[in-house]
Amino acid sequence: MIKRVWVFLVGLATVSVVGAAQTYLKLDDDVDSCQLFEALNGPGKLPSHCPSAVSGEGGQFKSRMGPPSTIAAPDRAVLQDINFAFNSDQLSPDAKRQLNKVVSVMTDPVSTGERYNVEGNTDRTGSDAYNRRLSLRRAQAVKSYLVTQGVESWRLQALGNGYHNLLDPQHPEDGVNRRVDLINAKRK
Repeated sequence: MIKRVWVFLVGLATVSVVGAAQTYLKLDDDVDSCQLFEALNGPGKLPSHCPSAVSGEGGQFKSRMGPPSTIAAPDRAVLQDINFAFNSDQLSPDAKRQLNKVVSVMTDPVSTGERYNVEGNTDRTGSDAYNRRLSLRRAQAVKSYLVTQGVESWRLQALGNGYHNLLDPQHPEDGVNRRVDLINAKRK
């Protein structure tokens, strides 16, 4: 099973449940590098300065953002609406600033050998074929930026989901669905 890593670039730093056993980390300026390492690589691949986030008691997740909870540790990071305008694959300066946090994790020696899928997603507006092409362009834009900042190209695979992986199926045309997901392809 491939674990999805979703980093939200907007909102407060919180751990939330998506679906049955999926959690994500919302990335904002308050999220520390340890939280991002954990979301991208799992609790077993943290730098020595990061404390483990999983307690030994009943598998509870000890969030760095609050008290222990019974939800799982985040296994995804979503680049939520990474400032993709409607019908656009252009990265904004703010999106690039947020992606620099991802670069710092992916280029750290702790992440050596980790491979990631970069999956573009769209809202439900438009045809399936058009949205698959647009989502692939978005994923390629993120991959290209990560590579220009030092992440090895062979570690990243750009894919386009179109509208087939809506974050908010209740509101399929909402901008929340226009995002890029980072999926650690090696974690099972």
